[in-house]
Amino acid sequence: MQAKLNELLLQIEKIEEQLEANEFDETSKELNSFQSSLEKTFSNSEKICVNQYPVLENIQNRVNEITNKLIKLQSQKRQDISKLIKNKKKVGLYNQIK
Repeated sequence: MQAKLNELLLQIEKIEEQLEANEFDETSKELNSFQSSLEKTFSNSEKICVNQYPVLENIQNRVNEITNKLIKLQSQKRQDISKLIKNKKKVGLYNQIK
């Protein structure tokens, strides 16, 4: 089980690096891979030892941080697109008036 948890941690590190580099397509692929790894790790009946709880808590906290970053990025991109569309409309109106 510990080896699987270490693999999950490595995937999280890769996701964090890709997010910092704004590699959204790669991040998306890695998130899908991470989800599959999570399902495989916790679908078997292997017991979790008490000494693995801190690692699991670390995984949960980092996943929560990634989720929060993605939510902020989504909101920011939505605002950027909205601003761009408004500016295009203004330019279009200006060109019509001219």
